Amino acid sequence: MQARLFPAIRALFPHAQIFATTHSPFVVASLGEGVVFPIRPDPKDLRVRGKVEARRLEPGSSLEWVVEEIFAAPSRFVDEGTRARLEAHKRAMDALRTGRPVDLEALRATRTFLLGLNDEVRAIVAAREVRLSADQRARLSPP
Repeated sequence: MQARLFPAIRALFPHAQIFATTHSPFVVASLGEGVVFPIRPDPKDLRVRGKVEARRLEPGSSLEWVVEEIFAAPSRFVDEGTRARLEAHKRAMDALRTGRPVDLEALRATRTFLLGLNDEVRAIVAAREVRLSADQRARLSPP
């Protein structure tokens, strides 16, 4: 529900300038674009001091990015096994683009696993693969 709040408000009031506060990274990530002011109180007295720098939120900013960059908190939305597979996929894409050898069977298995997860992971895979040539992408399909 939190992720649907601001898209609904924007649809209802497309010309409104909205000022809001939240502790929810889901709400911030749902904005899509805008300006965010992360407020960091002093741990000793919980007062905010000094200049608060604006952070630009761009379309496509992931929940993980929002948690780490805006809320300055470590994020583990993707488990270590999935992180390892994403890294293996990245290495394989780099190898395919540069003409280095790739274990296609292992790449296909990794790709199948990743594409079976959530929209965010599928978007990461697609963004990497779109940069391949048509011939390189054809190699990803099973023989």
